[in-house]
Amino acid sequence: MPQMNKTLLKRLLFELVEDLVRVEHQIETIDLTVQPSIKPYLSALQTQLEGTKADLFSQRNSLLALFDESPTEDNLADTLLQDVFPAIRKRTEALANAIDPLSQNTLAPEVELFMGNLHLNKLLPEAPTLVVLPSNGEAAPIPSSEDLIVEPLNIRSLETPLHWVGLLQQFSKFFCNKTLQLYALLEDMHLPEPKINYVAPLISLRLLGPAYYSYYVIQAILKDDGDALWGVEPVLFQGLNRFGIVNKDLVILHQAVERLRQQPHFTAPEETVQIFGKDDIKDELLRLVEKVIPERLAFTEKSFSRVSALQERLANGVLISAIPSLDNQAEQLREHLNQLDEEATIYPLLNQLGEAAATPREIINAGWMFKLDNAFHWLYSALITEQPIGWAVLKQNILELDINLLKSIETSEVHRVLSHQEAEQHMLVER
Repeated sequence: MPQMNKTLLKRLLFELVEDLVRVEHQIETIDLTVQPSIKPYLSALQTQLEGTKADLFSQRNSLLALFDESPTEDNLADTLLQDVFPAIRKRTEALANAIDPLSQNTLAPEVELFMGNLHLNKLLPEAPTLVVLPSNGEAAPIPSSEDLIVEPLNIRSLETPLHWVGLLQQFSKFFCNKTLQLYALLEDMHLPEPKINYVAPLISLRLLGPAYYSYYVIQAILKDDGDALWGVEPVLFQGLNRFGIVNKDLVILHQAVERLRQQPHFTAPEETVQIFGKDDIKDELLRLVEKVIPERLAFTEKSFSRVSALQERLANGVLISAIPSLDNQAEQLREHLNQLDEEATIYPLLNQLGEAAATPREIINAGWMFKLDNAFHWLYSALITEQPIGWAVLKQNILELDINLLKSIETSEVHRVLSHQEAEQHMLVER
């Protein structure tokens, strides 16, 4: 792996900590009244987990060095990437494998609301049934077919909405293969094989927005995927700009990946480097995606404006189930009210003054933007605070974000249904 800059090292550290938090949460939430005989086993796992946390925080000085302004020292990056991070990840995965079979977690119903909100049946009317299957990462997944698409979801992600943006991978590939216009145009494009691996992420980006970009890039870094970081990431980021989605944290993440690509030891297939080193291929791919996914189904610049409003609410610790009315909208409504005839009904305009239900897609995007904006601050605070208080606060921040997003998705659905019923009642009254 090439020399990694501090921004990416901190992202890797946060993902490592998140995994550890979720394993600990799994252990703590197992109902011993159902299986009282496993209490000694859980106690042993908890002891191992405490030891893992202690070993991680024993590297406090090295980890704090990631937060100063000096360039990354070779020995620091090597120590973290070759020793500290792999050791902690290996122990976390061992704990996860031990606890997953005992997990009582079930698929959150909000997953179905999120997937339904994407209206994939409108994008591809003859699409097969899409099933989200809880997985511990070891069992062989049920193969997808013409009638069934299976998207595996890790057990620790069942109630983690930020991870759900990875649930379109199989659908996006199926869409590429089954959309004749897209398939025909891809055949004429000079792309590395398999071509679908470079186009499917753009389909997901168009449908899911910056949340998918963030998720994809972090997963590519975790897997040290040179193809993804060289061939796909630049097109995804260019897509964000093309679709009018601009955010400082997304820019910082992209610039960190750019610096990684400039490292002399960065490896990617030569064909990928040659093809994606040209801007015209990126523009061609993005135009193609815009053609096959209409704006009414896409995550757009307007969607991102709504997400930004939600992110501000999330920072205040409140639910983000509804979009606050924007000042410019209120001004436009005042103008419309002044122009109404005396006998005209005002109900449609008054309804616009109320808050509109946020969609699950918008809620999860707001969660990702909030995470990108706050993760480093949470890490730094945990490292400079006496333990176990630092860890407890960090854990609380991570889990409370999950809880807020889940509750917001649930509440937004209630809001949407009630708003629809209220609109129907007004229509009946007016008749």
